[in-house]
Amino acid sequence: MNTFSPFFERNSLFLFFALTLLLSFAVTPLLSAAIAAGSLPPDVESFLVVIIPSVLAILLAGMTGGKKGIADLLRKLVHWGVSFKWYAIMLIVALAVRLSMSLLALALGWIAQIQTRPWTPVQFLVFFVMLYIAAALEELGWRGFALPKLLARRSALFSALLIGIFWGTVHLALHLPGLMLSSFPWPATLIQLVGLSVVITWLYVNTQGSLVIASLYHAAQSFFVIVNEGIAGPQQAWLLAIGNIALVLILILLAGPALKRGRSAHPIRNAVPHFHDRSL
Repeated sequence: MNTFSPFFERNSLFLFFALTLLLSFAVTPLLSAAIAAGSLPPDVESFLVVIIPSVLAILLAGMTGGKKGIADLLRKLVHWGVSFKWYAIMLIVALAVRLSMSLLALALGWIAQIQTRPWTPVQFLVFFVMLYIAAALEELGWRGFALPKLLARRSALFSALLIGIFWGTVHLALHLPGLMLSSFPWPATLIQLVGLSVVITWLYVNTQGSLVIASLYHAAQSFFVIVNEGIAGPQQAWLLAIGNIALVLILILLAGPALKRGRSAHPIRNAVPHFHDRSL
């Protein structure tokens, strides 16, 4: 471990959040210009919010824990040993949120009927695999690196909300002119991601820190957009924000700030290292 590691260990959370925000907003204008000039495909900017936090997480894990720190972080991506019921719960909740969006859109007269995408099974499979890979890379930073550090000292709800605010703010870079979310309402993006952060944290703490379950839910809630056909993008953004916040309120009511029923207010505190990060 090099002589700079104590500094990085003390400030790793601050560095992760600050650098993710800084790099995201610094690079997106360059991407916007390149897309406008036809040098890059229109959707390339979505790769930005995936790769920046994951790369920073790997770098900071290496600076604080060396090769073992990186290996421990990456190992979380392949830890599948979770009770089957949580895989079922994860899928049911993700589908329920999206179906409730379509039902609300139907009630509001935004769509005439609930419809799904007319794809082949292969297209659905490829779509989910791509979403899962992107979700796993993004979760490596937010839930793989940052969340365990916060959970060592803070409640699950506080940790989820703090990460959600930073996570949502990073996505606001995609609302800059010429980028993929420029026509979408940015408050809806921020609200939906803060809510999604709480839901993913609830799954995380109830599965003893499973990044696989977190990544699967992240991917599944995007995948089930297939049942929201016909709903305009900005309308979907608000419906998803409403759905996630409603779900969060239910989880808080049922599980409290620990997001888990039981004796311990810090359900995975004994399952992760005690970090001495003083940055937050």
